Amino acid sequence: MDGVLGVGDGPAFAARYVPRLPERQPLTAAALDDGLGPLEPSDFEDGFVLLVEARAPLAERVRLGPTVRFDPEWRGLGRLRVPIVVEDATDVDPALLDDADRVVRTLLARYRARRLPRSVTVSLHDAATGGRLDAIEARRTT
Repeated sequence: MDGVLGVGDGPAFAARYVPRLPERQPLTAAALDDGLGPLEPSDFEDGFVLLVEARAPLAERVRLGPTVRFDPEWRGLGRLRVPIVVEDATDVDPALLDDADRVVRTLLARYRARRLPRSVTVSLHDAATGGRLDAIEARRTT
């Protein structure tokens, strides 16, 4: 994914804003097999989809999730800031990860909106403290 952040060996993050059903399914076969299901036209009738990805070394794996601590916030005309929490996932048994060196975690979130934003910024927050870690611009998929 474009827009990947991260320095050194720590987690790197990327985001993709999907305002309408793309011609080509953005989810991998593995994601579809994992129960996410293909994106459907009904997913876009009154909103959009946001994909956020974290790539990390096995020892620094994380979970991603929407948060109720902060609400999505409109910033200016057509710009939306969406908060996402990042939390430690080292409690997951490494034996379940088939000797992986790196782990990719993807969050698929559907948002309802009266109008589609022109751009989406994903604001990453620490799940434990609520502190802001970083912000990334979601790449728009057409």
